[in-house]
Amino acid sequence: MTINKLMAGAKGDPLNSTGADVANAVNGLIDVVDLQTSPTVLIGIDSLTAGGAGASSYNTFFQNYMRGAKGFGGLYLPFAAYMQFTPEQYQYSLCSVYSVGSGRKWVDDVADWSDERRVNAVNGLGFYYDGTQAATGSGFGVNIGFKYTKIRLFYRQHPAGGTFKIDQPTFGQSYALVDTAGVESLQYVDVDLYRDEAPTAPGTDANIGYNLRIIDVAGDVQVHGCLILTGDKAPIIVNDARSGRLLSDYIKVSATVRDDFIKHCGVTHAIFNAGTNDALTSTPEQFEADMVSACQILKDNSIDTHIVIPNLNNLDSTIQYRQNYLNVAAQFGFKVYDTPTLWGDHADFVSKGWMFDATHPNDYFTKLLGQSYSNLIVNSAKYEEPTLL
Repeated sequence: MTINKLMAGAKGDPLNSTGADVANAVNGLIDVVDLQTSPTVLIGIDSLTAGGAGASSYNTFFQNYMRGAKGFGGLYLPFAAYMQFTPEQYQYSLCSVYSVGSGRKWVDDVADWSDERRVNAVNGLGFYYDGTQAATGSGFGVNIGFKYTKIRLFYRQHPAGGTFKIDQPTFGQSYALVDTAGVESLQYVDVDLYRDEAPTAPGTDANIGYNLRIIDVAGDVQVHGCLILTGDKAPIIVNDARSGRLLSDYIKVSATVRDDFIKHCGVTHAIFNAGTNDALTSTPEQFEADMVSACQILKDNSIDTHIVIPNLNNLDSTIQYRQNYLNVAAQFGFKVYDTPTLWGDHADFVSKGWMFDATHPNDYFTKLLGQSYSNLIVNSAKYEEPTLL
């Protein structure tokens, strides 16, 4: 097992570069040379991206179209409380989480956004231990339901940081120790675990031997998620969305953490969908200021970005944000994906049978949307008219 630790912002670190240089430096792990056909795509940020009701997210369909067009380069898996699945549920997800010990606490249960654990966590997500856990056996496991060649595990480094070990339980991989003490920053380790065959029994414990496992956590440790790479020259999906997310909360995460995360993942393209959850909690002026804060990092890293104006819901207040999206796109020179103009207003969606509820489109429309987004990036997704639900 090989572990490489890079200090965020270290002098001479290629990850200090931006744009294609950054993507080349990170994606060099999987020998990606064609960034247009092998992009790393950031998907953010709210329920229309993560899935807010039923299966009403385009994300699954988007990923399938991207894979169908160009193959599958890998996936970023954020660690969040709602991802704590039992082995019997593995068949419902490419990646799932299982517990291998006690003492873990979830970052999204920390309500105070001034708390360093949340401010310095990727997407405000992840898990942590405060030093009161058992000396051995405590830990966390990730079931990976596809072939892979390398894992990039993200964690928080801070002055009081403790240690943990990484292994792959049943394949003779030796333990490797990770020390998280140091200057406050987002860090990662590259772990040469691998899975060279497809799962033979999804939904069973037979997969566990191929997993990433974090074990024997000592002291104050915080881990956020992992980027799982397949070794193929194909799109990598980095989804930093979550159901119910407010843009105003998204930008509470340290700007340094958000910027380093973009760099460490080698993001080349972004589909930025925000605002659906801000309609009743923010003024248009504040929403625009929050959009500027979020998008500045995408601009600074030369990310090819589409700002999405989401479909309208049954609240008239969502309409008043339209100009704010356009203003931010014009300020940064970003493209606009104008859902209401392209597909119709709320009444059109209802009349066509495209809505799951008052806000979220159903699978019929999200399949069309996932295909449309894929075409924005790889321009080769095969059209397939879905069956009306």
